[in-house]
Amino acid sequence: MRAPNSVAKYFYQSDPAIEEDTTINDDVEVAEINRIDSKVLKSYPTYKPIDLIYKFFEKLSYRRLEQRFHHRFEFDIAKCFYNIYTHSITWAIKGKEYAKQNHKHTSFETQFDNIVQLSNYNETNGIIVGPEFSRIFAEVILQAIDLQVHTKLEEQGFKYKVDYNIKRYVDDYFVFTNDLKLGEIIQKLFKDNLEEYKLYINERKSIVRERPFMTNIGVGKIELKDESQIYSIIL
Repeated sequence: MRAPNSVAKYFYQSDPAIEEDTTINDDVEVAEINRIDSKVLKSYPTYKPIDLIYKFFEKLSYRRLEQRFHHRFEFDIAKCFYNIYTHSITWAIKGKEYAKQNHKHTSFETQFDNIVQLSNYNETNGIIVGPEFSRIFAEVILQAIDLQVHTKLEEQGFKYKVDYNIKRYVDDYFVFTNDLKLGEIIQKLFKDNLEEYKLYINERKSIVRERPFMTNIGVGKIELKDESQIYSIIL
């Protein structure tokens, strides 16, 4: 649900006393202005279709998923970037056996692996949190896992966007289904495939919600919005 779209633009506010940290529109980022009059972009690229996870719950496509499916399974990867094994990018692209037999050969994935290691004191366990190249590196691995899960579900006779739908925002997963047992099968498949890459589901954050998929945060936002409207009327 989150991918680089274009180079972000910004405008510069000359008054150093004013501090801003907000978005003007889809492709314009406001520079953070501090006392020494410098300008810093929050992010180099803009993102599509969403740049922050909460926006997913406000989209029409999410409402349609809620109309079609009764259950939503939520889970994420425990300390995802801190646990990514850099060599696993070759596993994702060409398979673990190939990676072991050809680890000395130069290729796109081995060069990417080396760059990520060099940026983190030559560590193979964990990648730097923050830079866009880290997210791209992680996406190569996580998308390989997504495809493995989809393939195994197809082999079992389940159809994507018919029997289930899956949305992922970086390392946060949302599985929609009308069958609780199928939801458990999907979560188990992700658990097993993630473990092959030395990644693990955060069991404490695994939740199953029933339609309507309202969270405490969602309720709070609605209540806050109602309070703001009442306050505006009073004024």
